[in-house]
Amino acid sequence: MQLELLKNVIKEAVDYNAKSYKYVLTILQNCEKSNIFTLDAFLKRQTEHEKQKHNNKNNGPNKMIPFKTYEQREYQNLNSMYMNRK
Repeated sequence: MQLELLKNVIKEAVDYNAKSYKYVLTILQNCEKSNIFTLDAFLKRQTEHEKQKHNNKNNGPNKMIPFKTYEQREYQNLNSMYMNRK
């Protein structure tokens, strides 16, 4: 792996306040599995990951639904129904 990649991975771990070396090791293992051995490839993959995360955030199960999507019901007879109950 490229030395600049290793430096960047360690910097990222520090930025994320990683408490152990295992975080760095996991990132490096993921890089190896993805055939990422240069800093340019790593940064490109990070950018793609951020875009994907952003797209999933906007299209995921927690997508915002407009508030007024249902027709308002009318309860004109509600008061009379209440007053005429047995």
